[in-house]
Amino acid sequence: MRDDLCSVLTTASAAAAAASIVVESITGIAASDHIGITLDDGTIQWTTVNGAPAGSTVSLSAALTDSVALGNQVWTYTSDIVQPLKIVQAQRFNADAETDTPMMMLGRTDYFDLPNKDQLGTITNFYYDRQLTTGQLYLWSAPQDVVDGHVNFQWHRPIMDFNTAADTSDLPQEWIQTLQFNLAVIMAPEFDVPDGKFRQIKSLADQYLSDMIGFDREEGSIFVQPDYSGRR
Repeated sequence: MRDDLCSVLTTASAAAAAASIVVESITGIAASDHIGITLDDGTIQWTTVNGAPAGSTVSLSAALTDSVALGNQVWTYTSDIVQPLKIVQAQRFNADAETDTPMMMLGRTDYFDLPNKDQLGTITNFYYDRQLTTGQLYLWSAPQDVVDGHVNFQWHRPIMDFNTAADTSDLPQEWIQTLQFNLAVIMAPEFDVPDGKFRQIKSLADQYLSDMIGFDREEGSIFVQPDYSGRR
């Protein structure tokens, strides 16, 4: 779950066309934050926070398109995430029970072979299409309500660029030598590094990278079971 996500409940009802809502706490909610309000018709309306919240009242940049009952869920966050390079896992999140259920990742062909993409039901599968600028996450079945229609996912984000000499490396401290020597390998052809020296740098770069990949490998369980399919 993202660090800047804030989840609260409304403490008063609001009519359609209202330009504000009352929530149980404004902690973590700031002007211009993205805000999603659960409407009484079962959908979520997304807009932004209009100005700093006052007391327990949050003003909205766009008026409500439907009524909001007391106790409806509200979510806010500050900024969009960058385009995910890859989504490696996803879980269906039930907002009432606060439970996660693992989902199955589909390939492009598997998803688009599904006969009815608009079928409503419990989300069990997902497919992520990175695209060029804005990634698209496809879910199946289509969520039938906002309570059981949330998705948490784990993703790979791009490493931040070095724009100035003062930028901090987007890697842990122990990766510094790996970064230095692998950058040296990339830059060597531009500076006509002699073959012997290049082989030495390349050997060290490979060794440092291998050490770090092994060091950063996630610890986890390994499950082994017999193959009962009858195949040899």
